[in-house]
Amino acid sequence: MKRFLLPLLLVCLAAVSCEKKAPTISVSPATATLPTEGGTVNVNVSATGAWTAVSYDAAGGVTVSPSSGSGDSPVSITVPANKTGVSFDRVVTFACNEGGNYATVTIAQAFSEETIKLKVDGVQTKWDYTGGTMEVTVDCNYAWTGTLDNPMTMSPASGEAGITKITVTIPENASKDSLVCKLRIDAYSITQHVGLGWSIIQHSSYLSYGGETYKIVKLKDGNIWMAENLRYVPDGKTVSDDLNALDNGVWYPVKVNEAGTAGEFDKSESGVRTKGYLYSTATAFGVARGSITEDNAASFEGCRGICPEGWHIPTVTEMVNLVGKCNNTALTKTDAPYYDPNLGAGSGSIAKLEADSWPVSATLAGMVQVNKETDTKGTYGGLIGTPKTLNTGYFVGSSFYKKTTSNIQFYGLMPSLKNENIAAGYNNITNGVSVRCVKDVTETE
Repeated sequence: MKRFLLPLLLVCLAAVSCEKKAPTISVSPATATLPTEGGTVNVNVSATGAWTAVSYDAAGGVTVSPSSGSGDSPVSITVPANKTGVSFDRVVTFACNEGGNYATVTIAQAFSEETIKLKVDGVQTKWDYTGGTMEVTVDCNYAWTGTLDNPMTMSPASGEAGITKITVTIPENASKDSLVCKLRIDAYSITQHVGLGWSIIQHSSYLSYGGETYKIVKLKDGNIWMAENLRYVPDGKTVSDDLNALDNGVWYPVKVNEAGTAGEFDKSESGVRTKGYLYSTATAFGVARGSITEDNAASFEGCRGICPEGWHIPTVTEMVNLVGKCNNTALTKTDAPYYDPNLGAGSGSIAKLEADSWPVSATLAGMVQVNKETDTKGTYGGLIGTPKTLNTGYFVGSSFYKKTTSNIQFYGLMPSLKNENIAAGYNNITNGVSVRCVKDVTETE
């Protein structure tokens, strides 16, 4: 029996000595932290066999280098920016290839972002019909995008963090309607949105007032003028064909009669459409006859009167800045855009004005002439020659000139078709004359 014990013991010892030990693995450090923008974590893998990095966020941009090996090895774990909007842990697992142990690295990645700071300068929200360009500055700590309605354009329409100059182009508006275009600048981060918006209004080259539509034009003096004579009937007034209606102060335009011997009122629809109505200065200023005195005359400078809201009766400065010539020679301005030194001794040029779409000849309406404040009847004015032709009239102005022995006079624009010129002259307040209004200067208009 004893002779069988020794072989059995040897078999048992051999079995114990052939049993393999399971591989082991560890990683140091086992934890790390990274900021929102990501970064790289360096670790050391210690293993007793071959290993592979498994179960990590490769799809999300995490990379492990090297991602496999044998034994001990330094390893770099590169983590992208956290764009999820929340803080979270990224876990990388290293496993032995032959089974057994595994080890993990837990990387806590915070989420935080700077508050969006968006500032936009240089936006002008009101434009006249001629359009133009404006330079807008966008200052933002994030990338931004811009939008703008047609027909206005912007370039560039997007930008990166920092300061960007944008050119906004507003083309001419030739329609009878004003345009309203929306401009927006928007900046987005992962969890924030900041947007700024403006309504850019571009006025039409036409003006609607009192049921009538008027062409307007921006002239070389920089002002916007009505390019048609006013045909507005103030409340409480009627348009008259009576030369005695001095208190009423609104008349039809004047024309030469068929015989060519005298003037008469033009009551035709086409005549009114082309020439407008004639107004006394008091009516044009929106006050009653007799209420303008030497003491208060200067207070009407630049008044709105019967002009549309946002418009006014032109001042002598505006008239002289336009045509250059004034019968008060001290006010003459030879560098005015429509002054022509070759017209007589120098004067404003009707031809130059008409070339810039400010008609005079075809719209000349004559005048109701009243020489004295005490007169009770007017006469047809602005006629010359035999046969008679219309030669002159006035466009009323709001700047006081002086009190004469028989009347109060204000500056007004006086054309002369015979001499082809136009100048700032002196108009009796009792005369019936044409009205062309000037737009008030506001913002970019």
